[in-house]
Amino acid sequence: MRLPTAIITALLFGAIAGFYLPDLITADNEGDKSPVSSVKTIIDNDIQGYATVTDGDTIKINGVRIRFHGIDAPEMKQPCWKDGIEYQCGLVARDYLIEIINNEPVICQFLSEDQYGRKVSKCYNYENNDIEAKMVSRGMATAYLYYSRDYEAEQIQAKNNKLGIWAGEFEEPYQYRKRN
Repeated sequence: MRLPTAIITALLFGAIAGFYLPDLITADNEGDKSPVSSVKTIIDNDIQGYATVTDGDTIKINGVRIRFHGIDAPEMKQPCWKDGIEYQCGLVARDYLIEIINNEPVICQFLSEDQYGRKVSKCYNYENNDIEAKMVSRGMATAYLYYSRDYEAEQIQAKNNKLGIWAGEFEEPYQYRKRN
């Protein structure tokens, strides 16, 4: 016996609505055009959902500010130099992070809270790639060795291969922040 198309459509719509409705009801919409972009779930120290990139080492998921663990990306207005030509390496780092995230969900494992109220977390993109490792291995951020040695190997690789900021001259982001 075949079910009429209208019944199949109604069942399918109900299943989809049942899956998304709980998140949409609790979503805190921060001006995003799509309610789906503000879906957030915090379960057992995990924060997941669609991220807004703030800079090369900070994202927001539904208003929760997340600072990546163990890395330090150039500041947004920070200059770097390659072949004697100045460029805004903070913007390049931010744009690369946007590319890694690719408008797909991100999952972050909450570790601690910093002095600015940000959730310091280890984050993974939709392909389950360690976002921090990708940023450091491409030379878009440094390993923040003061806090962690987790990405030291990736930094050595990027430095040896002259990738990203290692292809020219730059000031360590923490030193740039201290001066500005």
